[in-house]
Amino acid sequence: MRRLSTFPVHVTNSHLLACLVLCLSLLGTMQSMAQQASIPANKDASTPFISTPTATLAVSTTAGGGLGVVYWESGSACSIGNAFLPPCGLNGEDNVTNSNTSDFARVHFLSVSGSARLRVTDNTAANTYSAGNFAGFVIANSSALGAGLLNTITVATYNNGAFVEASTANSLIGVSSSLLSGAYEVGFITSLPFDAIEIRFGGLVSADTYDVFYAVQRRFATGPSLVCNTRTPIVTSANSSTVTGFPAAIEPIHTGASGPTSFTVLNPTNVTSSTLTDYASISAPLPVNVSGVSSVSLSVKNQVNSAGYPAGTFAGFDVENTEVIGASLLSSTTIKTYLNGVLSETVTGGSSLVSIPLLTATGRQTIGFVTSQPFNEVQIVFSFPATLSVGETRIYSAILKSFCAGPTITCSTSAVTPLTNTSFPVYINNDHTGTGSSLVCVGCAINNADNVINGSTSSPATISLGTAVSATARLSVANPIDTYPAESYIGFDIESSTLIGASLLGRTRITLYNNGSAVQTGSGASLLAGVSLVSGNRQTVGTVAQVPFDEVEIEFTQLVSANPLGTVSIYRAVIQKACVTPVACNQTKFLNTTDFSAFIEGTRTGLFGLVSADLLGSGVANPGNAISPSTTDFARITNVLGVGVTASISVADPADVYPAGTFAGFTISKANLPVSANLFSNLTVNTYLNGVFQESSATVGNLIDLSVFLQIFGGVPSSDLANVGFVTSKSFDEIQLSVGSFASVGNFVDVYGAFIDTRTSSNGGSLVCNFVINPDFNVTTKNVPVSGNVSTNDKVPAGTTYGTPSASSSNPSGATITLATTGVYNFTATTPGTYTYTVPVCATGQTSCPTTPLIITVLDQSIATNKPVANPDYASVQSSTAAAGSVAINVKANDGAGNPGGVLGAPTITINPTHGTAIIDGSGNIVYTPATSYIGDDILTYEICETPGGLCAPAQVIVHVVAPGSSTVTVADDYTSTKQNAPITGNVLTNDLGTGLTVSNAGTISSPGKGTLIITSAGSYTFTPATDVTGPVDFTYTACDGGTPAACGTATLHILINKVPDLAIISTIQPSTIYGTSNFTLVGEVYELNSSAVTGPITVYIAKDPLFVLSFDGAAVFVGGKVVNNSVWTFDATNKDFYILTTNAGLVGGTKRVFGLTGVFTPGNTRGSIGISSLIVASSSGELNLTNNSDADSIDYFNK
Repeated sequence: MRRLSTFPVHVTNSHLLACLVLCLSLLGTMQSMAQQASIPANKDASTPFISTPTATLAVSTTAGGGLGVVYWESGSACSIGNAFLPPCGLNGEDNVTNSNTSDFARVHFLSVSGSARLRVTDNTAANTYSAGNFAGFVIANSSALGAGLLNTITVATYNNGAFVEASTANSLIGVSSSLLSGAYEVGFITSLPFDAIEIRFGGLVSADTYDVFYAVQRRFATGPSLVCNTRTPIVTSANSSTVTGFPAAIEPIHTGASGPTSFTVLNPTNVTSSTLTDYASISAPLPVNVSGVSSVSLSVKNQVNSAGYPAGTFAGFDVENTEVIGASLLSSTTIKTYLNGVLSETVTGGSSLVSIPLLTATGRQTIGFVTSQPFNEVQIVFSFPATLSVGETRIYSAILKSFCAGPTITCSTSAVTPLTNTSFPVYINNDHTGTGSSLVCVGCAINNADNVINGSTSSPATISLGTAVSATARLSVANPIDTYPAESYIGFDIESSTLIGASLLGRTRITLYNNGSAVQTGSGASLLAGVSLVSGNRQTVGTVAQVPFDEVEIEFTQLVSANPLGTVSIYRAVIQKACVTPVACNQTKFLNTTDFSAFIEGTRTGLFGLVSADLLGSGVANPGNAISPSTTDFARITNVLGVGVTASISVADPADVYPAGTFAGFTISKANLPVSANLFSNLTVNTYLNGVFQESSATVGNLIDLSVFLQIFGGVPSSDLANVGFVTSKSFDEIQLSVGSFASVGNFVDVYGAFIDTRTSSNGGSLVCNFVINPDFNVTTKNVPVSGNVSTNDKVPAGTTYGTPSASSSNPSGATITLATTGVYNFTATTPGTYTYTVPVCATGQTSCPTTPLIITVLDQSIATNKPVANPDYASVQSSTAAAGSVAINVKANDGAGNPGGVLGAPTITINPTHGTAIIDGSGNIVYTPATSYIGDDILTYEICETPGGLCAPAQVIVHVVAPGSSTVTVADDYTSTKQNAPITGNVLTNDLGTGLTVSNAGTISSPGKGTLIITSAGSYTFTPATDVTGPVDFTYTACDGGTPAACGTATLHILINKVPDLAIISTIQPSTIYGTSNFTLVGEVYELNSSAVTGPITVYIAKDPLFVLSFDGAAVFVGGKVVNNSVWTFDATNKDFYILTTNAGLVGGTKRVFGLTGVFTPGNTRGSIGISSLIVASSSGELNLTNNSDADSIDYFNK
């Protein structure tokens, strides 16, 4: 069953149209017109069908039949010569077609039998009038007509002299029991084309005279479309208007009265006229003392729209009744819709609205329902017991409204959106609107309910329950199109005429519906049970929706007549979509309406428990102050009602979910609390999530006064303020403060606001500030690009983005870095050194974003004086209020030597932590211990040095000190290096922390073109680089502990594949030709060709021969005309086969070391040629390419 509903009323009236008899008040003002195309469409008044220059009309009459004397006047005077009275008189038939619309043709009935006809024909061949036109006559009679006489009037149409169709006045009109004296219009809406209209009189029940003024027509054409969410009277337009009205007409088949009571429908066509102040009137003279029910109906049809208005359109009538109010009228009201004369839907008020007062006082309302079937006609039916005095019911117009989706409601932290029927497809749902009582609801009324949605901020609906006992009043706003999202705040802007509080006992309840079914109900005392609302002040009372909904109902209950509700004004229904509000780490935030979508949750605010009728001054005053942006106003909670009663205030932030570990509390003034050993013994803080209770400070321990943050509230000494709450163990989105009973009204609690503190929060919920963001690093060589991802080792909410890196001012020059919002970066540097960047990490909508460091070390492999690779470390440890635990961090595990052959020493702490202590243990680990009760990040700096060379580099350690019970699993990034073509092994878990850690992605991981990593679940790995590949390569792994659920982390194994030296030698002998015993020189130039520094020994063998002897001068700097480095070489001639030269001085990649030897060549009596070979020993500095490790130069020798 669909439901009757109401809309805001605009004043309406209407005039004559369609197929019925109507009082003609402006006979002389009608426009004369005959041609079809020239007949104005959809106008209030009909067009006279009279002769014009373009249309010649003929009139014909007949009279007689039966035993009666019937005649038409001839249009000229004559004397009466006999008893039959010849057809004399001035009112002849030509008056019907002439241009004077005030004269007429008159027919006389001197007895009750006989008949008369008058036909008007357009003899112009081109003029045929369309089906769908209204065709009729304007007539008058000399005395009142009874119902029997009306049945004798027929209107017919002809075409080319042939009968087309006819209808009796009764079937067309049917709504009136009599025609009063005056001029009337009678006719019907045709269904076939015609060129002539005829009126017939016959079968009268008494003698009378009829005057026929002229024939009339009306044309109907397509009217305007319904405007979205706009209440639209379905009326025609004024004849003088250029606006086209609706093709609306009274439908006579569905208009009329029946039953024992003599109902009349006066001026029915006022319902379709453009004058919005007139109306049709339905009334009965007096009730009759007979059984039975009398029905009276009126129906309006769109004469053109055969397809009908679509399902979902509101259909109803604008009505008013001055006597019968409430259920009596409502239960007697039915609204029906039709499509092309076939019944579509029926909604009866009694079955769907029950006790809802349809009309209160003298107010007008629009009643109807939201259709589920197409229609082009709407009918209202009143069915009254014959014994009931119903007075006058006025029908102003039929009302339609096309519901369309409303605008998107954007989230807001402060502004509510009124649900007005000018913007949204909303209506007052009478199913859930009205008053009632278990007894007689004397004085109960809801007046002007439609004002709640009409957009006015100053004209409210009013609710009064008089002095009724156990009485309720409900008002509901529904939306048939849109569904509002969960986490929205929904409520009503209300005002009280009396001081609500001290001596009033009542309840309010807000119920949410979706598709007609209740989906959320909250009973609370947000207004009536001790929440003060001073007379003249307005306040929004509402609740947070936990589920989607499309309708909201507010209900007031008055339990006892001794404490009357007074008058409650309801101005608007309002909605506010909650915004997600990111919160920065380690901060305290107050849940006010500037920074958060914070709401007073009405269902958990007020007095609860065994509340007596006299509140004795107890209650919650000005609860909205607890979420206002002001730092000086407050809500006041007073409770002297004894054991079992609590006074509460609850603040919800539905779009944000705060995780376990967050401190939840309220800032209060403790100045007026009773002095006791436990100052807060009467106070309890509770948390809720999606409307469901989570936990209470009463079960987790006493309230804590968290006073370690900056106080923002003014107007009261800071010594009087306390920040009471507790560290939660469950997620929540609502905080409630409950106050038990005090002994004196002098004891109360002033509540300045609710707050959350995130320093203790575990990551989770929508708390985006509590990121686990860890430092990142990478290692490469100069001019070699390296890529990575700073997000890999972080734990952040979905949608987090990474911003543009900011370079440290101490960075070397010559670097370029690009970083995508996903955290993926690419880096290249032309200068070796350490590059430090800070990268913003932003959650969705966050503006003040934390940062994470990115450290990239760039090595120069051609030198052996790089600083060691010192990479940042991170770890987690739990806080404690007693002696805190410690964590040992193997900081050396992800560091490395900067040069081939380098060895790292033990770390030393250079900057101590701020919130704890740190030492180096015997294994070289840094052992960190946090300060008692500290929660947050702590940072220390250490230095590590490399031998040989004694070069050192610093690195930071970030320790996350987390709340007790939080996970401390740490999976940290790793670093190692290997040589070109050389596999390397290790274990990624060496610097990770956690019990029973295993690698979850164990197996073989390939990096195309770089190499292959084989990793086990225990963390051990073997990396085999691709042949001859050098440069950085990364592998990501995930490790988890054995907990349930498991705690996991993801980190990166960074591997740098170093080049190996490539040595080559060129030997030069001078002179190359010797005669007899002579001196010569041999210069050996040892080159490094792979731009890789040589740090190990280089050994060169020179083959011996009896023909020459070589010698070495370590101080020589020039030999054979070349610069030599003999000082760094050692010479060994003891080997019987080779002269051996060795240097340990190293070699910069791409440079050379040169030695020079002098020799004596003794050829004796021989001559010939001899080659002297120089060979670099293969093991020198780990080189791999041996093809260029030898060279020979020759001497041609002769004897003298």
